[in-house]
Amino acid sequence: MKEQGQPPLPKRRRSLSPAAGRRGFTLMEVTVALAILALLLSLVYQAFVRTIRSQEIVTEDAAAYHAARVILDRLHYELTNTYIRRESLFVIADES
Repeated sequence: MKEQGQPPLPKRRRSLSPAAGRRGFTLMEVTVALAILALLLSLVYQAFVRTIRSQEIVTEDAAAYHAARVILDRLHYELTNTYIRRESLFVIADES
């Protein structure tokens, strides 16, 4: 027996599309999404590894340039402070 104060329930419409009632993802959709995600993550990882390697190379080069600069500065200092006496440049033979 129906109560008189309640409106009638709406009828459910049936959709003509077979996918209208389905919810969730198919196994193929999940697999494709995971494959795309794996591809993107591998690209990001490769970029990260290349960046780290480039940083190591730059650090090694900077250390080599620093060592060369220290050596050249020391050589410049030594040559600048060298005193050459005139007597030591030419040896005069004895005339005896």
